[in-house]
Parts: sequence; C-alpha cells; structure tokens
Amino acid sequence: MTNKDVVLVLKNLAQMGEASVYRSMYQGRACITKTHATLVERDFYCSAAPYVNAVGVNTPALFEVRETTLCMEWIPHAVSIEELAQDTNTFEQLARLHGVERPIQPHFKHHQWSLPQTQSALEQLSLTPELESMLYQLQQRSDVLFTPRCVLSGDTNPGNWGRREDGTLVLFDWERFGQGSPAIDLAPLVAGMGDKSAYQAIIARYKAANPSVDSHSLFVELVLAKAWIVIEVVNLLTQRGTPNRDRYLNWYNSVLPQWLPHAFRWASLAESLR
Repeated sequence: MTNKDVVLVLKNLAQMGEASVYRSMYQGRACITKTHATLVERDFYCSAAPYVNAVGVNTPALFEVRETTLCMEWIPHAVSIEELAQDTNTFEQLARLHGVERPIQPHFKHHQWSLPQTQSALEQLSLTPELESMLYQLQQRSDVLFTPRCVLSGDTNPGNWGRREDGTLVLFDWERFGQGSPAIDLAPLVAGMGDKSAYQAIIARYKAANPSVDSHSLFVELVLAKAWIVIEVVNLLTQRGTPNRDRYLNWYNSVLPQWLPHAFRWASLAESLR
C-alpha cells in the first residue's frame, strides 16, 4: 500500500456519508451538486465563505442553495499531495484561513479525540499492549488540538483541493469546518504517517506564511494530529463498511509499530523542553 492509497481512502471516506455529489450544469456552466449537505457545510458556504474568500482563501463559488442541496462551481483539476506540500500558496491560504478572527458562522463541526473513539479503533487494529498504551497516552494529551484558537477546514487531504483552469488553487468540501489547532489542517499534507523531517518541512513552510507560530508547540500538535487521524480513519472504515477495509487496516498494522514509538518520543521530548 502506498501513500497515494492512503490519500485515496481519505478521499473515498469523505464521499461515503449521507451526501451525494455529482456533476451537473447550472445556467450553462459545469457545476457540482451536493445533496444532503450537512448544516455545517451549508452554513460555511452561506455565512463564512465570503469572509475567507475576502482574505485570500479560495473556495468554490456557490451558485444556489435549495434546502439541503448545494450547487457549486466545479473545480476541474486534481492536485497531488506532493504538489500541495511544495506549493507556497497552500500554506499561505491556510495561514490566512487560520487568521480569520471573528465568529463567522452559527454552526461548527465539533472535533474531538475521546477515549471511547480510541477504544473502538484499537478493537479493529492488531497492536501490542505497549503500542496501544502509547496511543492512549497521546489521546490524553490531545485536548490542545481542539482548543478553539482558530478556524479550520478540518479536512485538507489532497482529494479536497483542486485547480481551476487558470491554475488557481481551491479548497473545497467544508463539512468539517471547525476550530482548533492549525496542526489539524497541516497533518493531512504529510504523506503517509511521515517522519520527523517531514513534519519539520511542513512546519517550516507554514511558518514562512505565519511567522508568529511556535514551531516547537506546532511539532507536538502535528504528531498528535497524525495519531488522531489514525483513530478517525479506522473508525470510519468500520462504521461505513468501506470496501477493502482489511487492506487499509493491514497497512496501519504494518506501519504503526515503527511509527508510534518515534511519535511518542517526539511528543514527549518536545513537551519536556517547553
């Protein structure tokens, strides 16, 4: 299983909820129609999108809202995780999003990493007690991820970015729009589980766009966010009966024994130096 496979499962999971997404036409223009859109996403496009667009965060144009159906601009060109991670505009847009100050919509997605979520995910994985203990301890430190410091996309995996015909980079699929640490939006830009140098590279690119960020604190939060994604994805795989579920679980079972001890050490060491 490759890093691209991991990106693919995240993209597919986002398409397996109650919403249905398909291409259509609106007044002679190609568009995306999304039915059964969540209240959070409808609020985003109706209330928050004008604010984030005004500061330079590109989102699809909203053509029409009909009850729970959104009709939006179609973004034609896919973007790879490698391209996103190297494009300074990715991090400029995220920094601008994270800098939006006012409360700009009635409803946010409430992100959390709870003990029951961890227990549910570990029931699906085949990890040693020692590795399970590391995940539990990372979960116990995760509150820092969800303190409402800034607004977030909440789902910046490469399947939710695209380019217009003119090359403009656009971020879409805002059903996880919420609040918390910038690390939540940076973690999906690290391919696979990543290593220390990969996290440092992402932080350096983000810090170039947001110089006020504390690199040491963000490093810890980025490690925690990557661990949280494991829990989120494993539980979604199980809840939604995803095809090839076992394939993805086998991938986690193969990479987590190497990754978790490093992640636990990075988070513990960085916290001890604060």
